[in-house]
Amino acid sequence: MLGISDAVELTKKISELVKAGVTLGLQETIVELREAVLNAKDEVLRLREDNQTLRAQLSEKAAWDESAAKYELVSTPTGGTVWHTEGPPQHYACPTCFLGKKIIPLQHAGGASVYNKCPQCNAHYPIREHEPSPRTPRSSNRGGPNDWMRS
Repeated sequence: MLGISDAVELTKKISELVKAGVTLGLQETIVELREAVLNAKDEVLRLREDNQTLRAQLSEKAAWDESAAKYELVSTPTGGTVWHTEGPPQHYACPTCFLGKKIIPLQHAGGASVYNKCPQCNAHYPIREHEPSPRTPRSSNRGGPNDWMRS
């Protein structure tokens, strides 16, 4: 396939053939030159598309880098390792999804659980210390462990 550099060489050849007065060779070279110019146009279009694709990828990477820079990998008090940002709003993000260049805030798993759950991949991460469940106080003037139920 003839490209841009071939077109330049063919124009030099045409110039030489014109000077020499060789018309048959000139016509053949002009046909080759037309083909080279068409191929060069196709190549330029392909390069423009590649350029646009690369610019879009670069812009996407820059946006990700800007977002990711707001997070730091931290160890939680319970030994979990998650991404954390001061926000706004302050939150933890799923490390699994973060590797896939997605920032998914972890949600509390509910109840007295020490875990937070990723709503995207369903992974669980220990975030907070286990809080003791509230107990009903026992009366000190009763004798047995179940006496509080009788009052």
